[in-house]
Amino acid sequence: ASRGMQASRSMQTVWERVRAEPYVAGHWTALVRTAEGTEDLAEIRKAFDGLLDRFPLCYGFWKKYADLERRLGGDAGADAALGVYERGAQAVPESVDLWVNYAALLAEARPEDADAIRTVYERAVEGAGLDYLAHPLWAAYATFEQRAGGARAALAVYRRGLMVHLKDLRVLLDKALQLARESPAEDVLAAWGVEGAGGAEETHEAAVARAQAWADRTAADNERCVPFEGHIRRPHFHWIPLDSAQLGAWHDYLDAEIAWARTAPADGRGPDAPVGYAPATPAARVHALFRRCLVACASYGAYWLRYADWLAADGADEAASAQVLERGALRFARQHAGLALAHALASESRGDAAGALAAYDLLTQAGDAAGGTEPPEHWAEACVARAHASRRLQRAGAWPPEGAEADPFAHMARAAAKAAALV
Repeated sequence: ASRGMQASRSMQTVWERVRAEPYVAGHWTALVRTAEGTEDLAEIRKAFDGLLDRFPLCYGFWKKYADLERRLGGDAGADAALGVYERGAQAVPESVDLWVNYAALLAEARPEDADAIRTVYERAVEGAGLDYLAHPLWAAYATFEQRAGGARAALAVYRRGLMVHLKDLRVLLDKALQLARESPAEDVLAAWGVEGAGGAEETHEAAVARAQAWADRTAADNERCVPFEGHIRRPHFHWIPLDSAQLGAWHDYLDAEIAWARTAPADGRGPDAPVGYAPATPAARVHALFRRCLVACASYGAYWLRYADWLAADGADEAASAQVLERGALRFARQHAGLALAHALASESRGDAAGALAAYDLLTQAGDAAGGTEPPEHWAEACVARAHASRRLQRAGAWPPEGAEADPFAHMARAAAKAAALV
């Protein structure tokens, strides 16, 4: 009983710290460590749910949460762990490790449901399959298909993987060639499109040559990316700030990929591509690189702005660019003034007056809550921008939007009073 009371007091103490300073990551990690020590699933769930609501891109905590659900959840543990992985996959679909562990647990818990496992793998390659470090995902998918769908299905997965710019492309190639040599000729024919001009030996040799040609072409195309990948030291999210060299490395990589995409063939193949070669399009590769970048650099508004600008320039619909601005401004880089203002203007241009004001209020309310002797940077700029937006809405007959005050300039009076109080 005394141990339980002590654990309860410890939990209360760390929760008080978290509530007082919710943006301090160290308080959250102390909270989940303390909750783990109780081995009380209710406490563990509350702690992990809170941390992952605040920091949803932390793959390691999703895995730890799933492991705890499985270990402590009894007969329902595996299903609960799968539920955690599903939430994680929706929060950070760019995580190779998360998808690999999700699919592995699903295959272990429900080995008879091949369709469900295959669906998870397909979602995985859609979300993370173009990652430079995605070799384990492609290898795991092919291994699953070899068991569930046979050699033909596995070879088809390998074919797709050999056209992705992977760090360990040669490892994947070796696995693919070994399976091709061990498989019936008809399976190789169907999966790799090799014409059976001779016997089984000739078919296998033709298959080996074709797969080798695909991998060679991919590796040649990948040479320009290898130096940039070598400068990316932290491809995952962490709340510890990135240094200027790392931030610059992402900008340089994006510059290079965007410049290449402008001149590359639209289908990514080129006139001298090997037979059957069908890589991701240049646009898809730029998208994938931006998505990777926005995991590692989620806290930096400049990258969200850059992605939104690229989407608009690439001819994407306005909604796609607006969604990027909204996700960055409301979820990950809340204190970046330029991002908040861009999101506000985009919302206003789409006729979402309430959304526009809410975006401006991200910064003005931060100033109201800041306390201290000075308002935060760009607070005054945000107040003025909100006033201009209010005037535009009033002139357009769109005032007041839902939830707004009747007086479009009431916030300016509060801002002036705050500024006077700080003088």
